[in-house]
Amino acid sequence: MATDLSNWSITEDTDVYRKVELHPYGDAADKKKQKIHIDGDKNSGNFTISATGTKVGGLEGFAFGTDIPIYSFDATLDKITILNKKYFTNMFMGTDGRNSIFKSVNRQSKIDILSIAKGTSNTVTGRDDYIRLTGLASYKSTTNIVNTAPQTLTKGKNNTSGNNTTSSSTNSAIRPIDMGTLSSSDFNLNVVSSSTSGNSQLTPTGAQYFRYPEGRIPNLGYDYIQITSYKYVPGLSIQSGTTAGSYVRSGTKQTTSGKILAQTPENTIQLPMTGGLSESTAVSWNSDTLNELNLIAANIAYNSIENSGNPIEAVVTAAVDVLKTGAELLKNDEIKQQLTAYFAGQAASAPSFGQRATGKKINNNLELLFNGPTLRSFNFSFKLRPRTESEAVLCRNIIKSLKRDSAPKTSTTNLFLETPNVFQIKYIYQAQDGITPSYTEHPFLNVMKPCALTAINVNYTPDGSYMTYETNGSMVGYDLNLTFQEIEPVYRSDQEAEYTRDNMGF
Repeated sequence: MATDLSNWSITEDTDVYRKVELHPYGDAADKKKQKIHIDGDKNSGNFTISATGTKVGGLEGFAFGTDIPIYSFDATLDKITILNKKYFTNMFMGTDGRNSIFKSVNRQSKIDILSIAKGTSNTVTGRDDYIRLTGLASYKSTTNIVNTAPQTLTKGKNNTSGNNTTSSSTNSAIRPIDMGTLSSSDFNLNVVSSSTSGNSQLTPTGAQYFRYPEGRIPNLGYDYIQITSYKYVPGLSIQSGTTAGSYVRSGTKQTTSGKILAQTPENTIQLPMTGGLSESTAVSWNSDTLNELNLIAANIAYNSIENSGNPIEAVVTAAVDVLKTGAELLKNDEIKQQLTAYFAGQAASAPSFGQRATGKKINNNLELLFNGPTLRSFNFSFKLRPRTESEAVLCRNIIKSLKRDSAPKTSTTNLFLETPNVFQIKYIYQAQDGITPSYTEHPFLNVMKPCALTAINVNYTPDGSYMTYETNGSMVGYDLNLTFQEIEPVYRSDQEAEYTRDNMGF
């Protein structure tokens, strides 16, 4: 059966064809829809998806009537680039089948573009276009689907206003995101693009991106660990006010983690998943005693102070009330004997005297009480085995970058030391469905708050003997062991915030 191309029209650029579609936007309950157009180039196989017509999500800094590029596909690199994060998130990500819409649009666009190329293959140029596309890895799965000539294309009107030509991003506020590097479902994974994969000379300043092994990890089929460094930001904000109550921090306060992650990230390192991934969540509890005599006295004092308008006078009153209660207790012969023995032991520095004399001991009301949270630690071990000269430089730069970011800084006056950089660690999962891979935080591994890198251990002779490569003197292998500790404890509110997300929680 022929592919239906009746919805495609040729543009002013004779190599570019356009198709208009309507797709859901935002939450399904809102029932909003956004019109998009797909501009496909039969020569290169590239296509761009843009929002057109009335913009449900707003103009996003674009002039009225201007189309908003959402994402583009590069057929040669087989790569998706996000051009407008807001529209992409609301139309092609998340629940309500949005990810399926994203896959369907990409798959059908490839089928149609290849069909258009085949339909024009009766000319020399058209034949060359078709042969070129069928040779691209990104069109391999589509080639077997396009078996027959397509139906006749709709001839579109030439438009000199510029609204009918292939769109490109003019929104400088949104940096294109490399889908081969970043998650398509979690856009807080900020990554710095680098054409050298981090194997160039390390620079003392500026952000760099390192990926080991060389080559795009997702294309190699790996899940991976992403380590991103950030400048440390102090969590305490100095309070000011005119009353005692104005210094009390009430309500929701911004955490240290929130302040840190609100910054632009610095160096980013991507390494393959390693074994021994684990977490240990602990809370500190301590046993505590409060003997019955102290409990009675404390209750009397508490009620006296609470019911008094003058705290100082209440303390004196409380002491008198304690003595009166003691006198009442001494009227009971059993209690009198026990208390007499107890205080005699205290006076003689023989605390066990009362127990020896009466066989009884004052009830100490032993109880396990919450003492506070603890900070989690994480250990990672990576085996770096460079296979090429450039990969050897890459391994060296990764180690140097970690050393630099974890080292304390001196102030300009040398009077103080500044806190080293901290790190955000994420486990990245690659889901393959045979068409377009997607990258998310791992749905079955824990989330981490920003961490301090407390220890780096590098073994330069991991196999027990000294060996180097002849070309540049690089060691043939490095064992890299990293110890991280979270800078903040995990609270119940943190765990509850993760309930609706597809992950294991903190």
